[in-house]
Amino acid sequence: MRFRAVCRPWRRSSVDPRIRSSLDRRFHPWRWLMLRDPLAAPNRRRFLNPSTGKCVRVDVPELRDHQVLALTHEGLLVLLHDINHVCLLNPLTRHLTQLPPLSTLLPHEEREYLLPNYHTKFAAWGSGILNDDSTVLLYFNFQRMIGIAKPGDVSWRRFEFTSGVRSAISIFTGRLYCVTGDCVMVLEDQPPRLEFAAKLCMRVCGVTDIVHLVACAGELMLVHRRFSRRCDRNNVSKRRYEPVSSGSECWYSAPR
Repeated sequence: MRFRAVCRPWRRSSVDPRIRSSLDRRFHPWRWLMLRDPLAAPNRRRFLNPSTGKCVRVDVPELRDHQVLALTHEGLLVLLHDINHVCLLNPLTRHLTQLPPLSTLLPHEEREYLLPNYHTKFAAWGSGILNDDSTVLLYFNFQRMIGIAKPGDVSWRRFEFTSGVRSAISIFTGRLYCVTGDCVMVLEDQPPRLEFAAKLCMRVCGVTDIVHLVACAGELMLVHRRFSRRCDRNNVSKRRYEPVSSGSECWYSAPR
């Protein structure tokens, strides 16, 4: 996009990202992480590309009067102005897409608590765009609830988890995956439901185990950590663990 900005022939012969939908995957800020600089202006953010080490500073005027409800897998921002005004922003192209009000998703008794508690009880981390390139998915971990909508819809479709989810959800190739007690599940949308995807060789405990689904070299990898005082060298000597030789990236995990 920077080359397009300075080269007129390239600009005339290429697609203008500003006239495209923010759901157009060609212009999503993949691999760009939004960072907050405490000394910068409230609406100014740094974006870091871990693959190249490049860092750019971007003015996001919408942050003056919006709260960040979620950062999607694609790098888009789900912004909340009030309970009736939700939008999807591409911070690099500045394209803004309006979404249905959250009042159509939350029960009436929970609506008054949305704005003061959005960053704890209503944070929608783990959200993204499904593989039809037109459907936005919001995952509310505290409520074990998913909202699904398209631009132009008047309301969100609500789906609640009936089984315990042991991991943060992951959107991989446009589909939602999560881990339950003994398997990996995938979300199907006609109608919205969780379907079995893979059986685990262990039982995941919500107290002693932490699991994450991570994209690695075009595959979905499960990362498992168990709180234990015992070092299980027996499994290493028997080669029950295999080294990961694919991929060229590191993965960071931190409590939220």
